[in-house]
Amino acid sequence: MVELAARKNLTGRGLKADEFEFELVDKDGKVIDTERNDKDGDIRFKPLTYGRDNNGIDDCGEHRYVIRERNTGEKNVTYDRTEHHVTVTVSDDLQGNLTAKVEYDPTDGKTKDSSATLATPTDKAGKTKGDAVGDGPSATPGMVTVTGTRPEFTNSYIPPATPAIVKTIRQLAKTGVSAPTVALAAFTLLGVGLMLFRRRGNQTETARHRK
Repeated sequence: MVELAARKNLTGRGLKADEFEFELVDKDGKVIDTERNDKDGDIRFKPLTYGRDNNGIDDCGEHRYVIRERNTGEKNVTYDRTEHHVTVTVSDDLQGNLTAKVEYDPTDGKTKDSSATLATPTDKAGKTKGDAVGDGPSATPGMVTVTGTRPEFTNSYIPPATPAIVKTIRQLAKTGVSAPTVALAAFTLLGVGLMLFRRRGNQTETARHRK
């Protein structure tokens, strides 16, 4: 069993649990799993199972997937449209066991490695015993290896223009100010609004911790 994972980042405001949705797509373009981020930005897909049937036919070979984010239409959010590729290569270790190698974005040149656990047929819980990314040594070391870092998706939140900002921009336009100057003023006012929004959020978070 192999568990694929990803991570969600959001700039402009705090991230909420279950706020964004992600798809795991197989080589045929079929969505085989859909999951949402937790409050810390972690995304975990249901474990993929590879095995051998009673006729000795196994799942050895390459299994290719894509991890992507769905645009769920959150207001004032710019979505990350990157599609991350994952290759799971299943092999026979010639001792009766199947091993798996997980490659995140295999063509991007990343070389950071980590290892995790492959659940064996005797695992009563039927679940992997560790995190597919970054876990320490297990009882069956080397049965699953992970190459590359898990995919990250970064969205941006830009707070909407307040009525006061819109009014100021319209007044500038009416006075005959040049278009570049109006545009600069608009970006400046939006930047101030974003700064105040963040400060207000930090004050709320601080007050929450004090309680």
